[in-house]
Amino acid sequence: MMSFTKFVAATAALCIATAPITAAAPNVTAELISGDCSVYPAYDASTGQAGPWSIQAQDTGDYITGHGLTAIFSRGSSGIRWGYMAVLDKAGVAQNPLRCVNGEGIQGWVPTGVSGYTWENLVAADIPYNAFMMYEVNGTEIQPYSHFINGTKQSGIFLGSEGYTTWGFKKETDAEQASPNIVVSPRFMDELKRLPDDVLSFNKAIEEFMHAKYTKVDTDIDLLPHTVKTALTPALVRLNPVIADEVIEALRIELPHSAEWTEVKIMDRLLRIVAMASGRIFIGPELCREEEYLDAAINYTVDLMKAIRKISDLPPWTRRFKAPWLPEVKKVHERIEAADKFLRPVVTARREAAENPDYQKPYDMLQWIMDAQTKFGAKDDKELARYQLGISFAAIHTTTVTTTNAFYTLAAMPELIPMLREDVQTALAESNGVFTSIAMQNMKKLDSFLKETMRFYALGATSFQRKVLKTFTLSNGQVVPQGSIIEIPMVGINNDDEFFPDHDKFDALRFYKLRQAKKEQETGTKQAEVVAHSQFVSVGGPTSLTFGFGRHACPGRFFAVNEIKMIMATTLANYDIKMAGDSTQRHKNLEFGSNAQPDPDKTILMRKL
Repeated sequence: MMSFTKFVAATAALCIATAPITAAAPNVTAELISGDCSVYPAYDASTGQAGPWSIQAQDTGDYITGHGLTAIFSRGSSGIRWGYMAVLDKAGVAQNPLRCVNGEGIQGWVPTGVSGYTWENLVAADIPYNAFMMYEVNGTEIQPYSHFINGTKQSGIFLGSEGYTTWGFKKETDAEQASPNIVVSPRFMDELKRLPDDVLSFNKAIEEFMHAKYTKVDTDIDLLPHTVKTALTPALVRLNPVIADEVIEALRIELPHSAEWTEVKIMDRLLRIVAMASGRIFIGPELCREEEYLDAAINYTVDLMKAIRKISDLPPWTRRFKAPWLPEVKKVHERIEAADKFLRPVVTARREAAENPDYQKPYDMLQWIMDAQTKFGAKDDKELARYQLGISFAAIHTTTVTTTNAFYTLAAMPELIPMLREDVQTALAESNGVFTSIAMQNMKKLDSFLKETMRFYALGATSFQRKVLKTFTLSNGQVVPQGSIIEIPMVGINNDDEFFPDHDKFDALRFYKLRQAKKEQETGTKQAEVVAHSQFVSVGGPTSLTFGFGRHACPGRFFAVNEIKMIMATTLANYDIKMAGDSTQRHKNLEFGSNAQPDPDKTILMRKL
């Protein structure tokens, strides 16, 4: 569930992967390859229709319905709904998936009482995992009929590889139009990983999503991921106890002290806790609890996302004129100015102090970035404000939503608390109560619970988003065109029984048991792949896409995972948690576009032990 990134290095520096929100414009036209239904199979002259067609998979010979089809919607311009659909797993015989109607073109529908919508473009890169369809619903207000985040299975459609050039649509876009997304099978991951950045660009995908032209977000900052990899991650052995001290103090400040059950809007509290704990390392102990810093670190993300959505709502041809004047865009620029005003005296004081040969430099991200500025050609200290906000964008928001996911799950399953509490206590006892790296590695049941939470309540439907800068061909012959966005169906993998048996069941110890049985797994099997990447921090295989994949996998994942474990472990040691009324119904996550997150307005009950 989720993914983190490269500025948004922030999103590259410290993050859980999330999928970009798909948005499209009302002036896009879809041109039929053939508008005459008589050229298609099963044409009926009396009705002017061809079909319905059953689609046969080339590789298996099976007929596919797209069982597990998921519709994911985001609001586009002028109230039009757009979305893509990714087939999540194999299925049986097809039931009326596609048809052609003279004068209307190719149509697809699902047996949920919602039918007759015209598909705009159809792309299928492989069997059986996925198909990508973006469509426009003309003049009809509908609600998403499927909830991908809960793994709900729905009947739907699947487009076989051979159907692309025969039954597909050509799509016309202008220069500002959101790129078409192509969801490809995870079996292509290794060959995608080997493609150079001038073919598949991580930065360009983020630039498009962030509307960087207007928000002024720099998506090509090498300094931040470099500093995370070469300074922050190696320093964690030394810094973990320091981070833990700040986590403990932040929880003392933000969480209730009463031994009575108290209602808590936990996401609000966690935002401040994560901002303080992260700020201890990002900006130093003297500033990490300052309200001015907390306001900037927490609300920059909120304001930036508002600006992105407002820009996405504009018809593309108007953006260059209207976007710079949007109040939401101006607010983002004001945030950067305010952060610079707050940070500049600190930077100046450090530079002046550094002239003293006996000066001991602070051991934090701000200092490491200052030291690396010259190497990366960054000379203006105002850039430091953008760097700090970028780190906050990735680290604070994504860590908070991930931890909130865990709190909501635990509140609905309080029977897990004694087991997880014992796991934490045992691990800490072996390190004399200190949050060492070894102690956190030994919290194996907590690690499994967190990884299963991210599998079951993923923050994004896809991972490995890349902008295609040069047309290339996959090993199955599928041509992937320049200008598209390519991605891997993470939720589809998470809901695949071949990878995760009983995938629709939440099993807190799923990954713990897999690690225990590691020696029993046959190499080369899907289960062996799951076992090989069964830790929360793992990257490298199709079953561990939370933190991305390949050379742009989140470099800050070790910091993020340690911080999440510290928050959970400290909470488990000091609090009981449950839902109001002893309910076992977990709060539903909010879904927007291909992303999801916990509902920030929901509450849980907590009491101090």
